[in-house]
This record gives sequence, structure tokens and C-alpha cells, in this order.
Amino acid sequence: MSTEPARFDPKDRRPAIRRTVWIAVGVIAAIYIGFFIRAVVLA
Repeated sequence: MSTEPARFDPKDRRPAIRRTVWIAVGVIAAIYIGFFIRAVVLA
């Protein structure tokens, strides 16, 4: 583990990017599912 929090190791950075992408996909999916459920309920 590096003791410098300001600098990132390239190999430590890839999992963080992947996690950020998964979080974004999850948020977008939750919004779409919410709209879909609301459309079905209101229809």
C-alpha cells in the first residue's frame, strides 16, 4: 500500500474506475426501472 494518498498507482486505479462505472450503471438502471414501474402503475 502506498503512503501517498494524492498519487494513484495505475494498477490500483483500474478497480476504482470499474466500481465508478458500476455505480453509474446502477443509478441509471434504478431510474429507468422507477420510470417503468410508475408508467405501468399509472397506465
